[in-house]
Amino acid sequence: MAKKAPVKVCEFHGEYFADDPEAECPSCQDGKGFYVTKIVIEVLSEGPFEWDDIEDVRRATLMGDCSGISYTASERRLRTIEGLEKECRRHDTDPEFFLGEEYDTADAG
Repeated sequence: MAKKAPVKVCEFHGEYFADDPEAECPSCQDGKGFYVTKIVIEVLSEGPFEWDDIEDVRRATLMGDCSGISYTASERRLRTIEGLEKECRRHDTDPEFFLGEEYDTADAG
């Protein structure tokens, strides 16, 4: 009888089978998951550029008197629920927004 691969559990994607104890969840290997991406937007303007929100930047660089470029400065994948919770707190966002209604805020740290 063939030996069955042990079941492992990914915090984000649930159960999966893996012979290798170090194997990553297949969904995580495919790049699925949660990421923190820092985007830099440079604005070229005549005089200091004043803005209140991202909509001001969009309007000024696409339809206004400014020029703008953007690029990804950094990107990192969150590997745990705790990491996602920490980033949600930083962003003043409820983890339920990403994890759905099954997320129990009473269990959150």
